Amino acid sequence: MKNSILKRVLILVSIMTAILVSVVATTTSVSADNKYKVVKNYYFSPQQYHVKGEIYKKSFSGFVSHKYRQKATWFETQQKSLIRQPNGKKVVYYYIGTSIPQLDQNAGLTGYKPLGGWIKKGQLYHRRSQAQPKRDLAYLRELVSTMPESAQKQILPIFSKIHLGTAYTGYTDSDMSGRMTPKNMKKLMAALNNEQTISDIENAIPDASIETDDEDFYPTWQAADLYKIYHHFRPRFKQEMKSLKGADRYASKLKEISTWSQSQYNHYQTRHNDANGDPWDLGEFSEDYLYGLLAGLGRSNMSYKASSPSAYAL
Repeated sequence: MKNSILKRVLILVSIMTAILVSVVATTTSVSADNKYKVVKNYYFSPQQYHVKGEIYKKSFSGFVSHKYRQKATWFETQQKSLIRQPNGKKVVYYYIGTSIPQLDQNAGLTGYKPLGGWIKKGQLYHRRSQAQPKRDLAYLRELVSTMPESAQKQILPIFSKIHLGTAYTGYTDSDMSGRMTPKNMKKLMAALNNEQTISDIENAIPDASIETDDEDFYPTWQAADLYKIYHHFRPRFKQEMKSLKGADRYASKLKEISTWSQSQYNHYQTRHNDANGDPWDLGEFSEDYLYGLLAGLGRSNMSYKASSPSAYAL
């Protein structure tokens, strides 16, 4: 949980820095030589498309590309702008963004390295269906409804903060400078910080507190529900990854733990209460396995499988 929070904070810091620079510089010009001018911006819920043709840089000074971009790469958009071109003609451009997995891995924890820029509407095609995230969210909502009431109160609010277009992860580089002003900056940053994904739902399960006076109480439902989530998504995980040996081994152990009585778990804790801690920790499975695997379902392209994290294969 701590690592996911740190990642989110670092990404927000990098985004905010970029936004501040944009706001201070200008909110109407998208080019250093002022040949392209933003006349008006329009914003909408995140959507994902395949994109054909060249992608203009933010400044329209050239094109952007990357060797890992494929025909099947998904680009996200939530903004279109009416832009006056150098010839005086006004044309609608969409601002798109994607996050190539290899770029993220090479950049490390602080690497918010999206591939983004401007395209015309005709370059968008094959909008990504939102049927699958709808089904996944329905499954998870039903699962949460079976949890203890106090856990439901902590987890259910997350659902209202998830957009179908970014249900798994947000591969975006939204140009917020056009709608960002010193007056509304705080509000927009708060909205950005409140955005959640399916990974945040499962990540909240190990930390869900239960109202009980028993200090040794171990809620086996947490182990059971994490296993159910893994089992539900596993067919798609298998399509994405080279190997799931490590995750499968961990999930099987959690399934076994979910059947234990309180005394069995207490005995297990006593035997493993050493410097190494609990070798089968719910939070570790949630953070080190499920969180990343679920985020991978929102991948920008299939090239992720070729460089899957080795940790999942341990």
